[in-house]
Amino acid sequence: MIFICITKYFVIALRKFNTLKMKYVKTLSLIVIIIFLTFKSGAQSINDSIDYYILTRSYEKAAKLSNSLLASSPDNPDLVMSYGISMQAMQEYEIALNAYKSAVQQDSTIKAALYRMAECYEALGDKKEAIKTYDNILSADSSDIYSMQHKARLLISLRNFEDALILYKKLLLHAPGNYIFNKNAGLCYYRLQEESKAADHLARAWSLNRRDLSLPVSIANAYNRLKLPSDALYYLEEGLEYDSLNIPILKTAASIKYAMSNFEEAAAYLEKAYQEGDTSLFTNKYLGLSLFNLSRYEEAIPRLRDFYLFDTLNTEATYYLGLALTGWHMKDEGINYLQLTIDMSYPQPEFIGTIYAAMATAKADINQRAKAIEYYKKAITLDPLAPSYYLETGKLYDAKAKIENIPGHYKKAIEYYESFLEARQPYIEQIMSDRGLRADQISSPGMDYAKGRIKEIREELFFRGELEK
Repeated sequence: MIFICITKYFVIALRKFNTLKMKYVKTLSLIVIIIFLTFKSGAQSINDSIDYYILTRSYEKAAKLSNSLLASSPDNPDLVMSYGISMQAMQEYEIALNAYKSAVQQDSTIKAALYRMAECYEALGDKKEAIKTYDNILSADSSDIYSMQHKARLLISLRNFEDALILYKKLLLHAPGNYIFNKNAGLCYYRLQEESKAADHLARAWSLNRRDLSLPVSIANAYNRLKLPSDALYYLEEGLEYDSLNIPILKTAASIKYAMSNFEEAAAYLEKAYQEGDTSLFTNKYLGLSLFNLSRYEEAIPRLRDFYLFDTLNTEATYYLGLALTGWHMKDEGINYLQLTIDMSYPQPEFIGTIYAAMATAKADINQRAKAIEYYKKAITLDPLAPSYYLETGKLYDAKAKIENIPGHYKKAIEYYESFLEARQPYIEQIMSDRGLRADQISSPGMDYAKGRIKEIREELFFRGELEK
């Protein structure tokens, strides 16, 4: 309507042109310009409206307007792109993908359409097709940084670390100080078992971005594989300076300390993680085991109970829970868990022997010597080369003899003491060979005790007339 009015005014003005003075020529020229601009804006106003809708995230309006205009201009790549962008924003990825394909068919130089095609393929779960799309871009422009980095990222997600690393090496030549390129290159090196290079790139990424607290853990894992626990702990401590309660860092530091048999510090890290709400299997297990190794049985038991509850068929859980309970004041319950461990174990004679020995110790602690002897005999049957089982059985018979005054118990004590000395003999001979010593130059508290008791018992029995001296 505005256009028609202005046009009419222009016609009238032309008719009167000859009567106008020169000072109105400029005014007439201005009117001509207004007419031109108005006409041009009429052609652009629709596109401007679509762009405005997209800019203000009114994607549904942008899609409807683009789609209605495509009915009369199906070959307009700009409209097709606008429609695709709107549908992609509304998570209609299949429709958006088809729109981008159409835009590329109309104008193969629209790189933005190819980028968005790859995004849609990825959103639809077809990562391989997304990679092919980036390959098509790179075949036309091998220096396309955007395509390289997104292809590399997708390759990592598909666990193709070797090909991803090739791309990250190229990207690092272009931007050696890029944090994400260094990080992902480091992760690729780590997966390819090149831990030294992994540590270098990950440490570089950490120096560039101290907000990414996954990096100290990754660096520590690389150094841990290199058997450099002190370097691993250095970066973990740096991470804890930024967040002293970061659970992954605390757990990683604890695992390294535990492997170093530093149970005190391992427990300290894991207690922090537990207090922060981490009740995972890992935390319960290793906090319980750390406390157990520190003989803090009362504190260990709740965590080991939770470890057991994660998997009631886990023999490691029943074993350590049983040991902790027998180490505390819950002997019978502990023995029940140790018996359960035996019942669930595969044929592992030596291991089961240690369980019977632990059960025997628990019974001995509550003065149930007969039952303790029974358990030690089972342990000896399963592992006859374990000297300590003979020594402890001899001590139990010795103690029973003193209390019950039964000569037969003394004779049994001598028998087991002698078996202990026999079982220890290979150890003594090895020391003699390694150090060039005589037997009388080697002192072993257990052996000295057994020899002394054999002599004393024999004398006691001789004076009683129960044994010839």
